[in-house]
Amino acid sequence: MTSDVSICNLALSRIGHDEITSLAENNPAAKACSREYEVCRDTLLRAHTWNFAVRRVQLAQLTTKPVFEYAREYHLPDDCLRVVSVDCVEPYRIEGRKLLTDAATVKIEYVARITDPTQFDVLFVDTLAYLIAARIAPRLMDNASMVRELYQAYEAMLREARYTDSLEGTVRNIDAGYWVESRY
Repeated sequence: MTSDVSICNLALSRIGHDEITSLAENNPAAKACSREYEVCRDTLLRAHTWNFAVRRVQLAQLTTKPVFEYAREYHLPDDCLRVVSVDCVEPYRIEGRKLLTDAATVKIEYVARITDPTQFDVLFVDTLAYLIAARIAPRLMDNASMVRELYQAYEAMLREARYTDSLEGTVRNIDAGYWVESRY
């Protein structure tokens, strides 16, 4: 079963380090993993529209209103790391944890912060382990070339994971907009 510790142990194995049993251990490897795990996870989640992390919701309008430009504001979900699409025709803007618009209803598709590692795609896990390894390696070993290799492996794994993840589903129609359509 996948856990935060098993992902960190995969990262540690990539730098030739001994495994840990908990992120709360009082040793350099556990401390480094504990420091980097959540940041790396959220960074990687935000970097792509991972199928396992996509959520859809209709936003609830707030009672407060923006000071100017827009008529309404909506609170983004607490677990929202990145808004993927907004289902409204009116212009909108995201400011902090709010979405501002003139639309009376707003539905969004977003990338959620998934904290349960058992929900992660296997390629996401592999990519996350490379990212953690690249980030913790400088603290645990003195080998700059290995750190470069780990980042290269991370980037290659990220490309593969994104590509494979993108194959699941049909291609979306994209609104080309005035400038692109004016060429035809």
